[in-house]
Amino acid sequence: MQTLCKKLAQSIIPKLLPNQTYVDLGDIKSHYGLRSDKMESLTRTFILMSNYIKLDPNPYIINWYKEAILSSVNPKSYNYWGNPMNYSQNLVEAANLAVGLWESREFIWNGLTSQERQLIRDYLEKCI
Repeated sequence: MQTLCKKLAQSIIPKLLPNQTYVDLGDIKSHYGLRSDKMESLTRTFILMSNYIKLDPNPYIINWYKEAILSSVNPKSYNYWGNPMNYSQNLVEAANLAVGLWESREFIWNGLTSQERQLIRDYLEKCI
């Protein structure tokens, strides 16, 4: 399983571009639009990468996901995912985000300030 995780992660790492809050997956698009594609690309790769960083705690990867997540859940950010509504994609991605944060807690959650943690909690609470 570790070998597969490493192999899959190696395909994602080059796509973690500076100052970007999503992973460009090329021609893979959903029918829900760009905003949904960006949310999905962040949270779904985060589930994989939250496990990968336990094998290789690469500071660039840790910081990339930390910054991307904080920007995505911050209502004052241009990259804000928006307030979740009934049956919105935000609800699914919030669950993925929570799983990734739990899996990577030693490397990401534990390194957040109390204000950063509260920002994430506030967003996740909107999704309940």
